[in-house]
Amino acid sequence: MKKINRYFTEFAVFVFYLVITFLYAFVVQWNPILPVNIAIWALYCFITFQLSKQIQRSSIWNERALIYLYLIFGIYSIYLVKSTYYVAYFNEMYLSGTTSLVPSNFENDLARTIVNPKIFIQKLEFFLSWDHISLSFDGKSTVNFGTFWTNIFRVFEVLGILISPLIFSKLTFLIKKS
Repeated sequence: MKKINRYFTEFAVFVFYLVITFLYAFVVQWNPILPVNIAIWALYCFITFQLSKQIQRSSIWNERALIYLYLIFGIYSIYLVKSTYYVAYFNEMYLSGTTSLVPSNFENDLARTIVNPKIFIQKLEFFLSWDHISLSFDGKSTVNFGTFWTNIFRVFEVLGILISPLIFSKLTFLIKKS
């Protein structure tokens, strides 16, 4: 019975992790304010750490492998949602001239992208080459970071998600130690 409860707990953690991941990807892609996105990213990393503490295995290596499997799947899901949202938003803005919080056909595109990896790769390539981070100051001047620096920022985002359980576990160890 303990094993069944443990598996149900891990399944619930995985479903909650997917919901949080999809929500994170949608909000970060929708929100244009970079400092707020960084705060949301830090909160996401903290929630990921808290969820990783719920996974219990007999071997520490099995536990860590499962946690990193979750993280890799989460990163895949983040860029799946981000690229699908960006392409749907781009199409809606440039083809119909209107925009909305959730672009038309976003749900259908997301379902097609989940099922077909080739579509995901096409959307990801488009997203990585056309989406740029930019900062606007009073609407008068804008700093555009370009493709290279934007993708460097994305690498830091991915690495931060991957090492966040290690960082937070070391921080909690140091806090408990002192």
